[in-house]
Parts: sequence; C-alpha cells; structure tokens
Amino acid sequence: MKEPYVLRRAGADIVDCELTIDSTTYVLHEQDDNLALCPVLHFLVLAFSDNAFKAPDLNCPEVIYQMKVPEPRQAIELK
Repeated sequence: MKEPYVLRRAGADIVDCELTIDSTTYVLHEQDDNLALCPVLHFLVLAFSDNAFKAPDLNCPEVIYQMKVPEPRQAIELK
C-alpha cells in the first residue's frame, strides 16, 4: 500500500489511500457520512497503532486533519 495522502478536492481537503493488489490499484476515499464504514479511517487506525509513519510529528489523527494542502499543490503524501 502506498502512503496515504491529503488531497484537495472541491475546496475541501480529504484523506485518500491507494491500495494495489495483483497489479490493480484501488483508490479509497474518505467517507464522513458513516465513519464506521470508512476504509481510510480503518487504515489510519492501523497505521497509528503500528507507528507506521516516519515523520515524528505525525503521531495522531488530529495532525492529519489539521493539515492544509498549500497552493498550487493538489496533494500531500503522508510518510
């Protein structure tokens, strides 16, 4: 799985993940209408519980949701 990233879409910043299985890539989008069914949230929970991020200040979900994608970029990759 590639690192998740914060993506600018329609003026709002959301979190997406790309998952590749057998040379097929699936893009998972954050769903805020039902967090229990959000695939991105499940991957983030697993990543934080395993301390999977290299950046020392990326230690809780609040940090991700406070990030803003700067102009002219369209995404920020989380590592």
